[in-house]
Amino acid sequence: GSLVVDDRYRNEWRGTVGGDWMDPANWSFGWLPGADEKVVLKAGAKAVVPEDTGAFGQLLVEEGATLVQSNWTSRVRADEIVVNGTVTTFGSFTNDAPQARVWLTCRDLTVGATGAIDVDGKGWSGGRYAGGQRPGCGPGASAMSCGAAHGGCGSMTVVGRSIGKVY
Repeated sequence: GSLVVDDRYRNEWRGTVGGDWMDPANWSFGWLPGADEKVVLKAGAKAVVPEDTGAFGQLLVEEGATLVQSNWTSRVRADEIVVNGTVTTFGSFTNDAPQARVWLTCRDLTVGATGAIDVDGKGWSGGRYAGGQRPGCGPGASAMSCGAAHGGCGSMTVVGRSIGKVY
């Protein structure tokens, strides 16, 4: 997928003062994307969205570009989104670490052949118990208990050894 972008409304990501989407100095217009503007992240670009972007017209994440949503409230709002690069979030989270997700709000979403919404290994990594962390353990878990998690322990852990299969 691709967008036809009228250059008069093309607010291009420059990333000249870091990766923060919310810093106006990172944008070709010198301000954050607004209504009807077309946003372009070119190949090699990496933009980190720390909060709600506010609404704008279109977003094109070109092949080789990365858009990272850094926390639970990092929402990207556009009428149309085309992903030919990567949209992702920071790594997995725990009881003590901030939560993050990919949150896109749009009327039309196109993920092209080279595009990806990549959240592999970036969900809940498990709760904590005296011996460390493992998938599926919430508060109150003992060293002998464990719950199922995608690709995680399916039964219980005994002295550091999982008993049960990965589903």
